[in-house]
Amino acid sequence: MYSRKFALTLAKQYRTCPPSEVRNDPSQRLEYDRHLAICPYCSMQKREEHDAWIDLSSKIEDLLWEARSYKEEEVCPGQFRFLRKELCRWRDGLFYNPPLVLILENTGVISDDVLVAQIYHDISLAGPGDLILMDTHTPAGDLFVESWNIYTLKASDLGVSLGSIPPEIINTIKALEKEPDAYPDWTVLPRPLTVNDPRIYFRELEIEVGYTFAVSSVSELMEEAETPRLRLVYASASEVKDALCNIVSGTRWQREPMTREEALALAEFPPEQIPLAAGDETEEKKTANLILIKDGVIQAIDPVGLKIYHQIGALTLSGRILGLPDKLENSDLIFFLDISGQKPVPPVKYEWKEETGDFLLEFKLEEGLKGKLKAAVVSETIRCTYFEIIV
Repeated sequence: MYSRKFALTLAKQYRTCPPSEVRNDPSQRLEYDRHLAICPYCSMQKREEHDAWIDLSSKIEDLLWEARSYKEEEVCPGQFRFLRKELCRWRDGLFYNPPLVLILENTGVISDDVLVAQIYHDISLAGPGDLILMDTHTPAGDLFVESWNIYTLKASDLGVSLGSIPPEIINTIKALEKEPDAYPDWTVLPRPLTVNDPRIYFRELEIEVGYTFAVSSVSELMEEAETPRLRLVYASASEVKDALCNIVSGTRWQREPMTREEALALAEFPPEQIPLAAGDETEEKKTANLILIKDGVIQAIDPVGLKIYHQIGALTLSGRILGLPDKLENSDLIFFLDISGQKPVPPVKYEWKEETGDFLLEFKLEEGLKGKLKAAVVSETIRCTYFEIIV
């Protein structure tokens, strides 16, 4: 009997287990062995689950091949697109397969960024807030749109279009994002969630999938912003962490950074490294730590000041980095809002004036959320700044 529990099992395999070409690739052996150590499906897979997984993979692969036959189109709202297959990646022993997404907006806040909603094909896992679309509405069969799982991607990270849906359905998804029960009369209503419902754990899985691909896209988008972006020699967040710890012993992170930018912005240096001369710690003025960068290599850390001028709720604030050199060049800022229990949130837009040290940030947050603003000012010719304030 097909159940939601079994559907969740298949979803975990479909989202986070490597396909055969990866399992059989000798260069992937170390990562695959790590995966086998934590994955109950790949290490001790039941025959019926194995057959179901192979059948599911085959059907999705057929859809991918079919999608490749479509003519290249400009990225537009309403299109269904897989992320490019080469973007698949290992993370913490799991192999994340690129999801199907629905384009909601060409936002253009930074460059070629688009707003997307994640898609899943097994409607038995749909819950409140999901929009179920039958094959009469889509070019890709029965599926549902996760209105609670919307994020930003680079348009260049998307594969070819499988087809599209009309604007009125896009409007319905946006309405569901704000009000999960705002269903029009024509929709199929998902059943409410129950205690220990498999769909709760499915949503946790889907959030991880979306974050895995979105965080990479957002990092690249930030590099393409108008302000020049520092090119670091470090290939990963762990390498940045090692570099900072080698310079300042005792540097720590409250959460494990997933990108180089997070490693810089979320770093916390020991209190003894911050001299009292940096100024009084008031609500308007905070301490900042500068990091000297040369040829992409972190050289040294130097504390300076940070002052917040204006703040509107937790969404918009302006301020200034104090004590910067007179001729700061080729600099940029990295920002995250660190919210307990959630992934670090980058701003939807920001402005930075290196000649004065002034900045303006704008975040998109759910009402009532608060966190710590963490950031880095980066300059190849001068230095990089880390600072933290309470929002």
